[in-house]
Amino acid sequence: MLDKIRNNTQSKFAKIVLVIIIIPFALFGIDSYLSSIGDDVYAAKVNGESITIQSYQNALNRVKDQFLNQSTPPDPAIFETAEFRKSVLDGMIASKLVAQEAVRANFVISDIQLSQYILGMPGFQRNGKFDQEAYDNLAMRQNLTPKKLDELIRKDLAKQQVKDSMNKYAFVTKEKIQKLVNLAYQKRDVSMLELRLDDYLKKVNVTDEEIKEYYEANPNNFIMPDQVKVNFLLYSVAEILPKVKITDDEVQQYFEENKAQFEGSQQRRAKHILFLTDSGMTEEEVVDVKRLAESVREEVIKSPKKFDELAKEYSKDTESAKKGGDLGFFSRGMMVKEFDETVFDMKVGDVSPLVKTQFGFHIIALTEIKGDEVTFDSVKAQIKGEILYSKAQQIYAEGAEEFANSNL
Repeated sequence: MLDKIRNNTQSKFAKIVLVIIIIPFALFGIDSYLSSIGDDVYAAKVNGESITIQSYQNALNRVKDQFLNQSTPPDPAIFETAEFRKSVLDGMIASKLVAQEAVRANFVISDIQLSQYILGMPGFQRNGKFDQEAYDNLAMRQNLTPKKLDELIRKDLAKQQVKDSMNKYAFVTKEKIQKLVNLAYQKRDVSMLELRLDDYLKKVNVTDEEIKEYYEANPNNFIMPDQVKVNFLLYSVAEILPKVKITDDEVQQYFEENKAQFEGSQQRRAKHILFLTDSGMTEEEVVDVKRLAESVREEVIKSPKKFDELAKEYSKDTESAKKGGDLGFFSRGMMVKEFDETVFDMKVGDVSPLVKTQFGFHIIALTEIKGDEVTFDSVKAQIKGEILYSKAQQIYAEGAEEFANSNL
């Protein structure tokens, strides 16, 4: 089934459509588009599940809007072609297949992963913080309850896990590779006859009368364009760059504050035990929760192999608790700041001190690292270049108006 998904999404046009189709439909819900037409009228069936005509038509309109809103929209005639319509339907089928595969393979998104994803979505941010009203308004516009929207986003994350898994198992057959090799090393025997204009010029004689006659017949060809002599001063970022100075401390600070953008595809796998706290608790209740968390952590330190058992018994993150606290792999930035910074400073096998987040107290154990860790030395030159250019742009912007008004 996964091969079928890959084979149907190879063309450049289809990939664009898939990007536009899969994410919005997973996020906002194919179910919300199923209207009065009913399930008996459908555009396609995927393993027994229908894609209705109404949802297909809505998908076509959504994709058209996406293309037309681009800076260089395509020819509108393309929307009437069979290829475009088939690409949209293929995208919906691929989305349905991925969703079915997520269910079949039991891809599970924990409550904490879901919460972190929603809290970090730009569409739900206001003044750098999560805005519950924006989230509720989106659910209302989509005719969904907040709980239903939660589940649709959970399905979207599960689909992403499926697609990540597909990438790990993609391969190219030897036959296809051989064809590419043959094409790259093919040779051609070519015969060429060169006709040189210079060889014919020697045979042509032009008289003064012919030259004069041509000049008089084509006076416009010999009009010299107006010319001016200009003195100018150049004020540019390139001229400012050599004068900008930065220190190693500035480069180090930038790296520490922006580690996420340099670590690329590195992912870490951890498990945790969560002890919930909330704003409604008294100070004494919070102290009691912390005391319990510390006692459980002491047990973990004494017997690390009991972590899974203790997570099932004590963790309030119910989804991960079923798997001994396992959160699976995640990238930097997917968890809350305190949790994220702790995990990405740990080594495999480490057990963290108690970590306090907005959810409560966590005991974290790092179990696996996937991908290369980016060091400061490896990106120092890149960061230095970015800071230099940023400072040069700032200086340029500050001096541009003064330069434009100068009388030089």
